[in-house]
Amino acid sequence: MALKRYSLSARSRLASWFNGTEFDPKKLRGLLMGILFNITIGEVCCYRLIKQDIKAGELPFYTADVMIVIFAIFEAVAAPVVSWWGFRKRRMLLTWYTVAAFVCSISWFLLPEKMERQESELCNAANSANNIGFVGTSPRTAVRLVIVSISCIIFILTRVVCWSHGIAYSDEYAPARTSMHYGVLLLARVLPFFLGHKTLTGMTENNIIFQIVLLLLGFSSNFLQLPRAIPKEAPLVDGVQMTALSLENRGLCKSIGRVLYNPVAMTLIFSTGLTTASVWGYGYYELDIIKVKFNLLPHTTIYEFFAEIGTCPFIVVAVAYAGVVFSAPVLMEFCKLKALKQAVGMSILMFLVYIIMTAMPNCETGNIAGFVNGDYGHPECSLSCNCKPQWDEYKPVCAVDDMITYMSPCHAGCSESQEINGIQ
Repeated sequence: MALKRYSLSARSRLASWFNGTEFDPKKLRGLLMGILFNITIGEVCCYRLIKQDIKAGELPFYTADVMIVIFAIFEAVAAPVVSWWGFRKRRMLLTWYTVAAFVCSISWFLLPEKMERQESELCNAANSANNIGFVGTSPRTAVRLVIVSISCIIFILTRVVCWSHGIAYSDEYAPARTSMHYGVLLLARVLPFFLGHKTLTGMTENNIIFQIVLLLLGFSSNFLQLPRAIPKEAPLVDGVQMTALSLENRGLCKSIGRVLYNPVAMTLIFSTGLTTASVWGYGYYELDIIKVKFNLLPHTTIYEFFAEIGTCPFIVVAVAYAGVVFSAPVLMEFCKLKALKQAVGMSILMFLVYIIMTAMPNCETGNIAGFVNGDYGHPECSLSCNCKPQWDEYKPVCAVDDMITYMSPCHAGCSESQEINGIQ
């Protein structure tokens, strides 16, 4: 009898978990933030996996750029349909797209091992076989490309569903804090960009299994909590029973038409797209920019990590402050003029910062062997080394006797390397 009561109690608890009646916007916001965070990390991992095959000569050098353009076009075409379709079943869409992202992460266990090109950076050390060009795609790389491409598609669709249906559900039943929700979800997209490309996805290079496990843990924990965070029917919000919104005039064409004829929405779409392209483009090529402008190797300095960490509090505080100011109860009614002033002010500030960031003067590089009037030629002292191009060719060597910097150990004529007190 006791066992039967315990079984009924367990069933009722399980049923209440999957059939919640109350809606807490903060819980949904936290889950969506976790999903978007994992999605962004997964997308950055896909980028790094493609770069591995490019580096190995298995894919053309332009593959990553072409894929970014193709998937961006796909997202632009699919987003309106995905954002509209299923507005009656937002809970189901959020749950099952998260499951799809989880399954895609599992498929990464099937990824074949990456190919590695044998290179030498020393003088006369089998450099004659070096070739950084495209040598052809093997079946192994074709399988990797298919898995990564499918993962990119699923990640894009899941992100669109989280953005559109997650914010829409919160706005329908708890609109007072919509601006805060939007700002926090934006953080979930921005923070992995600052930390993911070089920090959070570093295990993709050497320990892909551990990277996959982290993604699976993130997706599974969010998936299990989604049914409770989003009730099936119109929920209770702060003890008040809400009513479902009317489904009239919510067809695809009418919905898209309302957006197209809304000048504010269209302006935000274009401005956000251009801003994203500029910032993400700068971020992906940040390492190359640092090499060219400041003669530094970011991978070899800890300052890069601290610089990334240092930017996070500023972003969090700025977004949180803006979200609080434009949310109830601080803002009892929305003021278009104040919102417009803040949007224009932040746009001007971002424009000025971006100009300063790109126009910042170069550092004095000093005397670099072979570098004359902006052109580089192989130093004559190491012509006999038969140096061939390498993927990471910029590995400067400084000769302490005459204080001349060489582009790489091979160009400096080095035949061996030693490490003394942590310095190579």
